[in-house]
Amino acid sequence: MTPSLVLILIASVCGGVGAVARQAILNRTAHLVIAPLHQVNAGMLCVNALGCAAAATWAIVAHHYALNPTLVACVSAGVLGGFTSFSTPAAQSAHMVGEKTAGKPGSGSASHGVWHGVWHAAAYTLVMLAVCSAAYALATLVGSCW
Repeated sequence: MTPSLVLILIASVCGGVGAVARQAILNRTAHLVIAPLHQVNAGMLCVNALGCAAAATWAIVAHHYALNPTLVACVSAGVLGGFTSFSTPAAQSAHMVGEKTAGKPGSGSASHGVWHGVWHAAAYTLVMLAVCSAAYALATLVGSCW
């Protein structure tokens, strides 16, 4: 087996570990929702914020201690890549739009539902971006004080 194939296999296993950790958090936070963005699991926001902070911290630690590049790749692309999931919020956003598009009988026009769903999806995306950027910036700031 070539070294690059071994690295891919190890990173894949590490990604599975990160995904299991993410799912464990999501299962425990399934009942928490973000008030203005109904149906959105607040746990996913927390997972991605934690993952961004961990990625910044890991990058600083890896650079400071000149860690093995294979280890760095396995943790950053593997564990943290599996832990964070920016595809899940994208799927949740699409679900919000689809759910609002269907509308409820007697609730008005379907186009109102579409725009309502788009608003929820856009707001969720902006909140996710802001929280994750703040978490990454804060971890970088704290790490630069070492």
